Amino acid sequence: NKEGFVLEEDVYANWVMSSNSFTESIGDVVPEDWVSSSWADVYPGHYRGLLISNPNMMYMIDGISHIPLLDCDVQAWLLLAHIVGDLDTPSVDEMILWNTQTVA
Repeated sequence: NKEGFVLEEDVYANWVMSSNSFTESIGDVVPEDWVSSSWADVYPGHYRGLLISNPNMMYMIDGISHIPLLDCDVQAWLLLAHIVGDLDTPSVDEMILWNTQTVA
């Protein structure tokens, strides 16, 4: 939706895990009713530190690299690039699409 949250109907309703090396030993895995996306550095309503509903509002969010100083440095440079115009801010639809594709 336009606030940047992934709706349940946007997720594949008939999703089935493809066959892999574990299929023989554990069978078909039933997905959970909810998806945590923080492992992929995707937070509801945010796009890479920008608030989707108001991209002028920016957040420094802890990353996933387990190297906090590097995370802060990279995030600061990314946000600075948006502020000074070196990096174009994508449209709301593009931000939502990126988040959805990253989590899916």
